[in-house]
Amino acid sequence: MRRAPVLALASLLAVPLLGGCGRKKAELAGVGDWRFGITTLKDAGRCETNEQPVWCFEMPLSVAGHTVEPNLYFESAEPEAKLVEILLSFSGCREAEVGKWLDDGRGAPSEERAGRRYYARKKVFVSAQLPAEPSRCEISFVLPDDAERIAKLKAK
Repeated sequence: MRRAPVLALASLLAVPLLGGCGRKKAELAGVGDWRFGITTLKDAGRCETNEQPVWCFEMPLSVAGHTVEPNLYFESAEPEAKLVEILLSFSGCREAEVGKWLDDGRGAPSEERAGRRYYARKKVFVSAQLPAEPSRCEISFVLPDDAERIAKLKAK
């Protein structure tokens, strides 16, 4: 009769182990603490609310061993305004490290041309120029349904 508790315990321990098999990594919908569909203007740092879209800055984060100051853009100056773009532009860029960071978090690019990588995903579209200028990288994250902004990023 002691077998039942042992079998029950074994099955409880096996469930978490089996649950991880074949599980896909969650798709990233932003970078750092900034997420499309979650982040609003009230969550941002210092902002210029006289501009459209509203521009926020001075919120450093780490990207592939680089300290980066993201530029966040919001649809309006209302506290609940939604995040519409994240721009990472930084010098001293180590292209191989940044490229690996992008691929590790988003998978292989959906398109590559002329020094640009594009990641068209369900929750985010990413345009990365590695380098944008000598030793300077520029990475833009936008909503995947923002066709106008995506066209401008691809036209650069």
